[in-house]
Amino acid sequence: MTTRRSLLKAVPLLAGLPLLGRAEAQLAAPIAAGADLTLAHLTDIHFGTDLLDKARLKPGLSAEGLTTTLRHAQAQGVQLILQGGDLLGEAFNKPASQVEPQVKGVLDILNREAKVPVYHAIGNHDIWGWDKKDSGTTGKEPLWGKGWIMQALGLKTPYYAFDKGAWHFVVLDDIQPGEDRDYVVKLDDEQYAWLKDDLAAHKSKPTLILSHAPILSVAAYFDGNNNLSGDWKISGSTVHIDAPRLKALFKKNPQVKLCLSGHTHLVDQALYNGVQYANNGAVSAASWYGNMQETVPGYGLVRLWNDGRVQVTYQPSGFKLE
Repeated sequence: MTTRRSLLKAVPLLAGLPLLGRAEAQLAAPIAAGADLTLAHLTDIHFGTDLLDKARLKPGLSAEGLTTTLRHAQAQGVQLILQGGDLLGEAFNKPASQVEPQVKGVLDILNREAKVPVYHAIGNHDIWGWDKKDSGTTGKEPLWGKGWIMQALGLKTPYYAFDKGAWHFVVLDDIQPGEDRDYVVKLDDEQYAWLKDDLAAHKSKPTLILSHAPILSVAAYFDGNNNLSGDWKISGSTVHIDAPRLKALFKKNPQVKLCLSGHTHLVDQALYNGVQYANNGAVSAASWYGNMQETVPGYGLVRLWNDGRVQVTYQPSGFKLE
């Protein structure tokens, strides 16, 4: 079964395309002035990929790239940062000895460079040891699974909500164990019930929902070779398989204005049933191996207005990989 994780192993074969001038112009769309809240969406940082692949990647590459991105984003005057998951290069199939330097290194940079509050989501690469065979884990380790990344980031629960100004923010935990694959992208029933109750309790506030993987995405069609069979086939490890249920929930809660995601390392936006879905490219582009198709290293610059208007622009960080 092909999964999102196995597709990223082949990224160097897909990532050598040059960025055309027209594409760069589209990324640099004008930013509207006068927003009530401005934030940065940094996703798919993959810190430590260079530690795991010393043969092909320059030492310190991910540290330099993350530092550059944090400084660039904060120079835009953002009031908070949403970290969208896949903070680590890889914990899913790595032993503790290889996970520890990734965690320590990225925390050192965040603690030194982040001057505004940072709120974190969990990505599939952040989960330690779900691949028991390659990681050498048993599943009984105290920090196995999401425990290690939650402890490192100070998360009491893997999903949560908070308010900032007039806006309500919901951070989802959408990477779940899969029966016939490494993982599947969805909410379990307990989390869905929590989300339903949380939205019902905050109907008066415009709401932003952050997930690691897209609930709805155009770019998912270009993630790998999804059309080789003669039909489009998008994996349940790429986009939410419970999107119909979430779409119905959002229809009952029109205060949901924006859903932010990453995971594909590609950029797209879609307006559907009154909700803006914005999938942003990766801080690491193609996990530090180069650009991800036409997408360069960068982050989402998000502007919010108290009346529910939103604007999301993908902002190249200026860090060059090609």
